[in-house]
Amino acid sequence: MKIFFTDDSNGKELFEDAHITVIEGESLDAIKIDLVRRFWEGEEANPDLWRIEEGHFGDCWRKIPEHIDLELCDLRPFTLDQLHISASGTHPGLQGWRWIEPIPDIHVLTWHGPSADV
Repeated sequence: MKIFFTDDSNGKELFEDAHITVIEGESLDAIKIDLVRRFWEGEEANPDLWRIEEGHFGDCWRKIPEHIDLELCDLRPFTLDQLHISASGTHPGLQGWRWIEPIPDIHVLTWHGPSADV
């Protein structure tokens, strides 16, 4: 199985311009174990204290000026058909910009051990 993953987050809130990668594994649990062991040591390396959850963007993933050709932008690991692209003027924010969000779920590791704000 493949998932889109980032560690550019505060809990489940994903940061704008988050670096997103594709992670592969036999199952979601196997991916979680691999990620925890890759990023943590000691007590925090216990996979039972972590969860892989869907994250969300507070605003959007990327903002790109409308005069820039999207074909020239680095939107990896996504293809254009995997992105929701708001036309300029359809988002309440800056005018002259396209607001871009991935359509597939983006996953994060969240801590559920001692002192977690669950």
